[in-house]
Amino acid sequence: MTILRPICSSLLSQRYSLRIPAPDLVESILTCYIKIVRNPKDKAGIPSMTLTDQKSSDKQNGAAGDMTVIRRDILRLAWPVTVENILQMTVGLVAMAMVGRLGATSIAAVGLVNRFTQLIWALFAAIGTGSTVLIAQSTGAGNQEESRRIARSSLWMALIFMSATTLPVYLFARQALMVFNPQPDLLAVATSYFRISIWSVPFMVITMLTASILRGMGNTRTPMLIALGANVINAACQYVLIFGLGSIPAMGLNGSALAIVIAQACGALVSIGVF
Repeated sequence: MTILRPICSSLLSQRYSLRIPAPDLVESILTCYIKIVRNPKDKAGIPSMTLTDQKSSDKQNGAAGDMTVIRRDILRLAWPVTVENILQMTVGLVAMAMVGRLGATSIAAVGLVNRFTQLIWALFAAIGTGSTVLIAQSTGAGNQEESRRIARSSLWMALIFMSATTLPVYLFARQALMVFNPQPDLLAVATSYFRISIWSVPFMVITMLTASILRGMGNTRTPMLIALGANVINAACQYVLIFGLGSIPAMGLNGSALAIVIAQACGALVSIGVF
């Protein structure tokens, strides 16, 4: 429902106006139903349709047609968003599948770090959702300048929050992880992983916000394709950097963190180019 809400807002504000049948029309429909369906013998007793009834019937048919178009357009806009969200989760799943071969300590380290990255993601996701709604409203009103202003404001707000979170987390990664009271060996591995993976956050935020802006403008397929490309890059980099290939040495868990940074950076660059 969280995914469909901004899409429905965009559709209703940009293109459609729902018309509810008047009470007398509802009454006439029920009367005809009773006479024809419940008592077929009374068909001959039904008076011919007047001009007012014809107009009311046309309005009802128009409303039904609008609802059909709305449902079709919601589905057209919703399925790329659904696929995009699945692809975003797949980045972490692919990484965890390969990290699982490194042992329990590596898996636990990723789990600790993900607690913090999920909090950061939730903060910027809220900004993105607000941007989608506001841009959808201004786009529906035909105010393109207002849409651009909202997009710029969202990106600047994200940059401020990124500056306030990324560098402090990098500097105090060990202290932050000590909140969970991990074992010394786990703390060392998780700290190293955290200090690399935190640099994926700025790129992730750029990708997320540009996707939100594009969705507000009614473009949901481009963010999906960007997420698909980032997944392909992530899967390839995860394998090569974790286990090594040719002259590239195996980096273990740190290689997994670096692969996420590379994949998110590529997604951000493409997003900026499209935007």
